[in-house]
Amino acid sequence: MELLDKRETVDISANTLVALWMKEKAKQDPIAFCRLAGENEKRFERLYGKGDSAKTKEGRVLVWILPDFGVAFFLISSKMGSRYKINYPGGEKAFAADRKMGSAITAFLEKLIAELAGYGQR
Repeated sequence: MELLDKRETVDISANTLVALWMKEKAKQDPIAFCRLAGENEKRFERLYGKGDSAKTKEGRVLVWILPDFGVAFFLISSKMGSRYKINYPGGEKAFAADRKMGSAITAFLEKLIAELAGYGQR
């Protein structure tokens, strides 16, 4: 999937506020954090339908693109776990300092954790 390779697609953890939130979430609620970071292919499929298959340097992944808070969130999951990117045209340096975007992402992640909590892995 070429969208994953474009420069304006950045990993959400590159944002300072999001990185801090993730660190705190891992301490305060390790189960929720593990659920967020773990293998979620089946959970995402139940929530959002079939994902698109993409080949990355890490191997095959499934990708779901969700519009929320005015941006496109990329939910990327494989047997190795899940990671999250967004389409951010300002570049990684600007993204790292963008507090409004960091707030929107943490709100999205809290919502995602709540949605994932209702779906067990089979």
